[in-house]
Amino acid sequence: MAKEIKHLSRLIQWQFFISICLIGGLTLTVMTFFGRLWWGFELATHFRVQYVILFFFLLVVMAVRRQWLLVGITGICMAVHLFHILPVYLSPGESFAESKSEMVKIFSSNVRRHNTHHQQVIDLISKETPDVVTFQELDNTWLEALKPLDETYSYRRVIKVNFRERLALYSKLPIIASHEKYYGSFRIPVLITTLNVKGYHLVVYTTHLTSPTTIRDARARNQALRQLAQEIPLVKEPVVLVGDLNISPWSPYFYDLLRTSGLKDSRDGFGTQASWPTYVPLFLIPLDHCLVHSSVQVLDRRLGPYIGSDHYPVMIKLAVPDKS
Repeated sequence: MAKEIKHLSRLIQWQFFISICLIGGLTLTVMTFFGRLWWGFELATHFRVQYVILFFFLLVVMAVRRQWLLVGITGICMAVHLFHILPVYLSPGESFAESKSEMVKIFSSNVRRHNTHHQQVIDLISKETPDVVTFQELDNTWLEALKPLDETYSYRRVIKVNFRERLALYSKLPIIASHEKYYGSFRIPVLITTLNVKGYHLVVYTTHLTSPTTIRDARARNQALRQLAQEIPLVKEPVVLVGDLNISPWSPYFYDLLRTSGLKDSRDGFGTQASWPTYVPLFLIPLDHCLVHSSVQVLDRRLGPYIGSDHYPVMIKLAVPDKS
């Protein structure tokens, strides 16, 4: 009798767990359709990969139980999320560059201010030999630790984000001009740098947008995204927007950014490349971006190894058309 009661208890617990997963998954899926209505709903759009895993698990469970109605429901929900994920895998990669083009390798990393793996970052950059390096969340300790890069990167620009954090761009390519602008209600700083790529100008926007953990922060980030999207098409030279944008590619505001700015996502053809948070692999989502002008070819895009930060670094190889 005691054995039967124990078995029944486990069965009830399992059924409860499955029910919670199903109800939670369905609720979150519905929320993703209303991301523009409320910042909390928009947060639900960032975890498409996790939803696919969840609904695949539920699909198998329902199929084993022959609960065909629930099989159909979970299958539809999984398909909804796959619809948003698969394009970056199915898009054809740009495997070759036009004859008249120059290669530019970009390394971007949110190093996290309290991270002490300074030498590991320097060694990785030395190994990858990028032409341009952008950093987010630097502090004075990081700036001091990165001084060995000055030997290789003759050009450097650093701007203040707040009293502790800095944005920085290191470049082997000559800097023609640079300035900082402020966007949104929080006046989020953006470093705008014009590089000379063998006579051809390339404009690099780098920034670290606010994390949408409150409605005010989310609104400030969205305002900055909207202003960037409206400004970038007015720039005469090709633009690259790179950095920790604190938004996933499945947010409706990210779709707005691509549509209005005319930029393309460098992930197309290279997969999801989820970069944050490194300390909780199950919840990894892509927050670190590189968006490029339509004339710029993306030859390679990949994540770097763990460097002590909560973000993986991003490495991109571009082919910039030479119009000199």
